[in-house]
Amino acid sequence: MIVDRADAAAALTAIGDAERETTRAIVYGIASSYLILWGVVTMTGYVADDIKPQYAWIIWLVLDGIGFAATIWISIRNKTGVRPDQKILARKLLAAQFVLVVFAILVTNIMQPLTARQIGAFVPLVFMLGYVLAGLWFGRFFILCGAVIAVLTLAVFWWAGPWFSLDMAMVSGGVLIFSGLWLRRVGASL
Repeated sequence: MIVDRADAAAALTAIGDAERETTRAIVYGIASSYLILWGVVTMTGYVADDIKPQYAWIIWLVLDGIGFAATIWISIRNKTGVRPDQKILARKLLAAQFVLVVFAILVTNIMQPLTARQIGAFVPLVFMLGYVLAGLWFGRFFILCGAVIAVLTLAVFWWAGPWFSLDMAMVSGGVLIFSGLWLRRVGASL
């Protein structure tokens, strides 16, 4: 059997397309786990904050600790079959997340006194900046997710009244959970 150049090029293109789609489906599946996890953490935090505002810092400290531990567990669970370049990227993303956390802590400490409402809006805005920046490399979905949550966070900050924490639970946590479920569905259909 003789294969001409055009057939060989078409076959290589098809193989490359299949590899890209498979990689995208895997990335979407893993990213959806993180989105759902942090959506649940965020939603729980804002609801608990509304119920027991005097314990907000303890509640968020515990929930963030659980979230970071679960993030590490998901990362370890998904290392099978990961290429070395993907491991480097994962380390860079973890470092970027650490930088965002340190930045948020530093800014909230130098901008004192801040109200609970201001901190409750500032932290998601910082992390949504991270989503938008990640979207520059991973696709428009992350830009859209970050932008939607940022805009809704600002709307809740200005107009929610006494329902701020519950509205933020729906905006921040709800949109992350919805985005994770949608990303999982899209990844499964690839």
